[in-house]
Amino acid sequence: VYLRSKEAWRRLGDTVVKALRESKKNMKTVIGKLDDGALSNLLSYVYYGFDTDPANAVVYLAWQKSITAKVGVAGILRCMTRRKGI
Repeated sequence: VYLRSKEAWRRLGDTVVKALRESKKNMKTVIGKLDDGALSNLLSYVYYGFDTDPANAVVYLAWQKSITAKVGVAGILRCMTRRKGI
């Protein structure tokens, strides 16, 4: 996705973070359907959630734990090395 403005990135990030909060009961199903690349991208949004919505850190920790269980530490490394926008 190519977005020109930081505001557009923020809106996209906020939307994904909201979806993460609301779908925590379906976490294992969602994670099971995604490949490693998509999970690394999702992990970027998890970290965005930590940054912008610390009140729900427990939810994001659960997502991080489940994603890392599937992709390993490599997912975290991929996420952190390409962190440009979200």
